Amino acid sequence: MEKTTSLKQILESLFFASNTPLSLKKLQSLIGEEHPLNKKQLKTLLEELGQEYQDRAFELTEIAGGYTLQSKPEFHTYIQKLYPSKQIKLSPSTLEVLSIIAYKQPITRAEIETIRGVDSSYPLSQLLERDLVTNKNKLDAPGQPSLYETTISFLEYFGLKNLKDLPPLPQDEPAAPIAPKKDLSPVDPHQ
Repeated sequence: MEKTTSLKQILESLFFASNTPLSLKKLQSLIGEEHPLNKKQLKTLLEELGQEYQDRAFELTEIAGGYTLQSKPEFHTYIQKLYPSKQIKLSPSTLEVLSIIAYKQPITRAEIETIRGVDSSYPLSQLLERDLVTNKNKLDAPGQPSLYETTISFLEYFGLKNLKDLPPLPQDEPAAPIAPKKDLSPVDPHQ
């Protein structure tokens, strides 16, 4: 039992010290030499910690491919008073470009502009500056255009574990048949 308590304390200290989510692989590398655990054992330990925090003001959350300690949502207003908002503000055009990238990634600027029908240089520069998207990869095509993808910061900002947590896009409904405005059936001249 002492080993489990010690491991929980080690994990807690790592979560408190880290400003980014810690993946299972990273946790294993940090505690592995002294406390070798397989992924299943580590997940069980994390679940136990999560249960212990149920009556606390914080929770263990799986986000952006890792785990982190964060305050429960009901305490947001108090924390916001302590740390005035540093919220990222996105214009409608920037949010539109971010949405396109999130659902279609990896995607080139030309493909984004085809979808939007307008130049997307400025929104892309804003997203790159805020580290919500990256363009590290290139398309193997003439000119080698950059491929845009979302980042871990994107997942963290929107509170997503991974891209599978994005809400589904509305399905296109079949168009209703267009009814003629007037009767176009042939007229019988003998009537």
